[in-house]
Amino acid sequence: VPLVTMNDITEAQIETVLNALYKGANITIDATIAPQFNTPEFTSTTSFANPDVNLMSKYTTQMRALRDAYLAENQVESGTCLVFVLPSFTDSQLDGYMVRGRGVGFVSASTLSSLPVFAHTLAHELGHGIGGLEHAWGDTESLKGSTDNLMDYSGGTQLVKEQWEGLRNPGAVLNLFDGEEDAMAMSSILGIQTDFEIPTETDYINIHDF
Repeated sequence: VPLVTMNDITEAQIETVLNALYKGANITIDATIAPQFNTPEFTSTTSFANPDVNLMSKYTTQMRALRDAYLAENQVESGTCLVFVLPSFTDSQLDGYMVRGRGVGFVSASTLSSLPVFAHTLAHELGHGIGGLEHAWGDTESLKGSTDNLMDYSGGTQLVKEQWEGLRNPGAVLNLFDGEEDAMAMSSILGIQTDFEIPTETDYINIHDF
């Protein structure tokens, strides 16, 4: 879902690159570029606060608000991953973000400089979301950027057997809400009100521009 123009990058181009990268996992990505989405709050110049890229466990308040605004106006098929193309993050070095094992991602418009850069960033973030994959360096920060792995920050494309298996067999049903929101939903069962429903598993992605 783009909040900005997509710089002539097409669905077919995205699918070609992603499916080549994910071939070893024997999964197929079907990409749909939704119409540009803007509201008075979320414009083509809105800057988004930085999420916690170390924990990768929840969305920021701003991210949740954008997702909810979109879902309030648009029907999303069961099994869809939503990826929003944002104007920018506060940290200009941040390219994207996706909570591990969840179905909503965010990619900066700065990655639209070229198809390879955008598709690689998208593949990296979907690795977090669809496969629940960790960064390649794990808990060893000094190894960041030292491998050719897709889940590193070095521009690599390689994945190892365990990562292929994670992509092929996600451990949990993906949904569009983070773990903290899941806890809120559980609280609603105990009598605390919540305003959303949790959808089911993810089969394909839907890219939105602001």
